[in-house]
Amino acid sequence: MTGALTIRIARAPFEARVGVPARERATAQKLIATIAITLNAPDDFTADDHIAATLDYDRVLDFLRHGLAEEAKLIETVAERIAAHCLALSPLVRAVDVSVEKPSVLNGDGHVSVELRRAR
Repeated sequence: MTGALTIRIARAPFEARVGVPARERATAQKLIATIAITLNAPDDFTADDHIAATLDYDRVLDFLRHGLAEEAKLIETVAERIAAHCLALSPLVRAVDVSVEKPSVLNGDGHVSVELRRAR
């Protein structure tokens, strides 16, 4: 394997209890994640046409839906948890870029987001 492949999950909505004040963490808020996972790829997917040659992105979506129950004060922490999960999914993963948007924080006047990159 000498090639690289990027799997992008764009603007996936999920909920998490996040915020600096405790009252903000009391209920789950809608967040939006964009995730780009770079992994080692076979030289030719037509010769290696099975899920083991890549990453099952359903496992990332499942983590967004069910794996972020622990509250966090910062969306940076949420992004870090997503990145750590993606890196742990497969030894094929080289790097992950995670963006987490928090639409509710500016009361309709835009949104706040963070982006981070983690690599092996």
